[in-house]
Amino acid sequence: MKRLGSKAFVIVTIFVLLSMLLPLAAGAVQVGTRTISSQAAVVIDYETGLLIFEHNANTQRVPASLAKMVAVHVVYDAIRDGKVTLNTRVQYSNNVSDFSYNRIYSNVPMPRGSSYTVRELLDAIIVRSACAATIALGAAVFGSEAATVALMNAKAKQLGVSATFIDCWGGSPDNKISALGIAEMTRALIMEYPEVLAITAKRSIRFDGVTYNATNPLLGEYTGLDGFKTGFTTPAGYCFIGTAKRTERRMIAVTLGSTQALRFTDIRILLDYGFANVDRVIAENQEPEEPKEPDEPEIPVIPEDPRDKVAPSNSNVVVDGVLVPVSAYNVGGSHYFKLRDLAMLLNWTNKRFEVWWNAEDRIVSMISRRAYTPVGGELVIAENIPVPYDKTTLEIHVDGVVMKFDSILINSNNHIKVRDIAQVLDFFIDWEGATRTITINTSVRYDHPLPAAA
Repeated sequence: MKRLGSKAFVIVTIFVLLSMLLPLAAGAVQVGTRTISSQAAVVIDYETGLLIFEHNANTQRVPASLAKMVAVHVVYDAIRDGKVTLNTRVQYSNNVSDFSYNRIYSNVPMPRGSSYTVRELLDAIIVRSACAATIALGAAVFGSEAATVALMNAKAKQLGVSATFIDCWGGSPDNKISALGIAEMTRALIMEYPEVLAITAKRSIRFDGVTYNATNPLLGEYTGLDGFKTGFTTPAGYCFIGTAKRTERRMIAVTLGSTQALRFTDIRILLDYGFANVDRVIAENQEPEEPKEPDEPEIPVIPEDPRDKVAPSNSNVVVDGVLVPVSAYNVGGSHYFKLRDLAMLLNWTNKRFEVWWNAEDRIVSMISRRAYTPVGGELVIAENIPVPYDKTTLEIHVDGVVMKFDSILINSNNHIKVRDIAQVLDFFIDWEGATRTITINTSVRYDHPLPAAA
């Protein structure tokens, strides 16, 4: 055989190396400085739901056994709603039993005539990815596999995820969901039922007296990883959901259509990237704070909008030494008191008067030294909640003398400033800010203005 020259040998060697590397390069996806083999992949931050990395994130793909976790979600809903408990025993058909012995799919044998608890079947589904166990559990809780599938599709719709499920165990090539959809549904499952992590973190289970190792080899191998689910069918390729928590931060990573040799490496790379970049992504997605304007001294004014809300002032009134709370509201630093209540209070003193109200003309008439019969009976104290009000002008006629004052209308009742009433009725008034107390002395003349703060 003729030997190649050195130059030809180099050319052939380069060609062979390129032919080996090109398929890898064509399928490789850059994640930071590293590459993954996934056909679709995402990493999301569990707390915020932010997407940290994505590759074909919204492409609909076959999820294989990852679909089982949606079935698990609706079973947890049934437990929450009291339809079953973890200790409820589940019976199943002979067909399900026969399928459990099918070694083409991931299964744990379930002999005819046996029964298992919901807890045992959840362990088998989540840790060992048992297909027949998923069918058995769904049929027992919801009546049939078809009913389970209907609830799975409803759950996806409820969460705003585009997905189509044909079976509950992941065997159909017509099951479709995106990598981002799987990540979002995984996040929702953990948020609603964090106890699922106690199962996904198990490295092995005992089922029917036999020990089965978890299908997830990253448990104990990747720092903080405590789940979540593996999957494989020929149409789907090798798939995996991985979640890990470090300090207070949890990442959820999904790989779809990876290879048998690289799917777990892909998840490591995705989670590493998530933990390294989550703070940056969160900072980039935060809305910039509006620049703060310098504080200006508050000027007590009545709001321009007549429907502004005002808050109760929680003020007290002391009339001739008797402390009585009264309905009052604070508007722009001034306290307005319910006129009827003031009339009742003053009726207890030597300033007796009778009160009439002309609603059409908005006039209050008072005749001194006459008994006041309050409308509505007892003193009404304002509730401690903001209420809307209208501004109005009020005429007060006292023994034929007409005076006009600003007033506010709250719940069809007029409120007026106590200092205005003091001027009308000529009594002494004072204000103690520390205790929010107005003191009225009807035997002393009003001879100084009430401070503006009152």
